[in-house]
Amino acid sequence: MRTSLLILIPTVAALCAKDDSSWSISDILCQIGPILDQLTDVVETVVDDYFSSSSSSSSSSSSSDSSDTSDTSDTSQRFYSFLEEYDMEFESEKEHEEAYNNWLESDNFINRHNLRKDEWGYSVGHNKFSIISHEQYLRRYSLGEYSNNPWAEGKPIRTEGVTVGGEGVRPNQSVDWRLVNKVTAVKDQGNCGSCWAFSATGAIESAFAIANKLKIPVDFSEQQLVDCDDSDFGCSGGLMDYAFLWEEKEGGLCKLSDYPYESGKTAKAGTCRESDCEDVPGSGLFSFEDVPANDPSAMMAALSAQPVSIAIQADQPGFRFYKEGIFNGPCGTNLDHGVLAIGYGTDKTETDRPHPLRPVKTGDYWLVKNSWGPAWGDEGYIKLGRSSKKGPGTCGILMQASYPDVKKQGGGETAVA
Repeated sequence: MRTSLLILIPTVAALCAKDDSSWSISDILCQIGPILDQLTDVVETVVDDYFSSSSSSSSSSSSSDSSDTSDTSDTSQRFYSFLEEYDMEFESEKEHEEAYNNWLESDNFINRHNLRKDEWGYSVGHNKFSIISHEQYLRRYSLGEYSNNPWAEGKPIRTEGVTVGGEGVRPNQSVDWRLVNKVTAVKDQGNCGSCWAFSATGAIESAFAIANKLKIPVDFSEQQLVDCDDSDFGCSGGLMDYAFLWEEKEGGLCKLSDYPYESGKTAKAGTCRESDCEDVPGSGLFSFEDVPANDPSAMMAALSAQPVSIAIQADQPGFRFYKEGIFNGPCGTNLDHGVLAIGYGTDKTETDRPHPLRPVKTGDYWLVKNSWGPAWGDEGYIKLGRSSKKGPGTCGILMQASYPDVKKQGGGETAVA
């Protein structure tokens, strides 16, 4: 077998050397001979590997067993290192086994993806979701098939007569509101589908800091919205626009320190206690505005003025385990998660190489703050692919975006202690 394989290809070259004026099988072989010649080394290597493996069959079983044991030991060690990193413990052996099996499935996805991370444009990694199944992930955050999908039911529109981003605002080349300290630290909504409340308060926090030129932005209470906003659905989802409408009527929010977040642990809304705290003076909304849908230029103009509440589809494994880079999917436009866009830019390290899985071929991105804690993603943030073409955008980011209108109060930088 080995001899036949290695003799066959050099024979082609010999046939081609014959001087024959008639068109024959030799002539045909002459056309493909050079190509086959180049395969000689490849075939030789494969065959050698095969026979080398066969000759050592007597010891392969024990070697394989040793390798399997080593691989299992390494995987087990990485799992326990993961548990230590995230300070995770289990009440029973059954819970431990289930977590390990889920972690293995997560680990396989992460390893497969990262083998092609240059093609995808982003990498993934382990996080707190690694020990739960994908279905549990969807249930916990009301994503995908478990989403109430309030974004599909329509919402108030506030675009008529409005100059997007404020009077005379033009899009900057790049924006990152963190650089001027107008974005609060990344928070964690925990086991509650309250993304809408974190997105809304995040937008209000930034708008309030910008309007009043605060050196340090104020953390407002998400729990107040979860407990008291009767137009939304607490831990079962909601709309940022409805939260803005409620805030218009109420006239302000309490500080997070005066009305702390608890639903992340209880997984449910509590009794409204806003009478137990005082609203921050000037934190009430005068209005809010919706960015014209599917318009990247309008979004850039709005973000040049302040951070913007957005809705996206976040039910895909790539988003769940996102680590760094520019996320271009796969994802769709079935909006199920509220987050906060805080800027945009261009990643110079991103390749321009076309790829069918990457519709956005440049390094342009939208910078988005999530509410899954700083250990998720790139320190709590994700870069979503940005295109200049009109349309829903990556994961539907351009479909339903809005931002609050907060007016400057007296006292400038000293307005809030």
